[in-house]
Amino acid sequence: MKKLSKTKILKSKKALHARVWKIFSIWGRKTAANFQGLAPCYSCGLLFDWKSLHAGHFRHDCYDFDPLNIHPQCSRCNTFLHGNLGNYAVHLIQEYGINRVEAFQDLPKWNDYSMEELENLEIKYAVLLQT
Repeated sequence: MKKLSKTKILKSKKALHARVWKIFSIWGRKTAANFQGLAPCYSCGLLFDWKSLHAGHFRHDCYDFDPLNIHPQCSRCNTFLHGNLGNYAVHLIQEYGINRVEAFQDLPKWNDYSMEELENLEIKYAVLLQT
């Protein structure tokens, strides 16, 4: 049996992460949309076609596939206002409560998903996209 090199494993893991991110990003933006395909920016509240929105992070260092961490954002808020995190935090607290948001902020930095976790996430969000 041929043994994969560490470099090839890392490249395939990076590619899998990118595939899961694409599916998760579409799922997150699309599920926020109304029947007309419009979704609000999580930070400023303006409506946009869900396809033009970004999947914005509250914590940029980790938790790429946590629905609490990722919400639709317009390019102005996500890019030009660097996440517009003040408004983002206000909306998180309104939606999830201060205790949950504080607990989320206190979680350790972690972003090293295993191949198995990524594969399971890919299946989960691919299925959710089809429903």
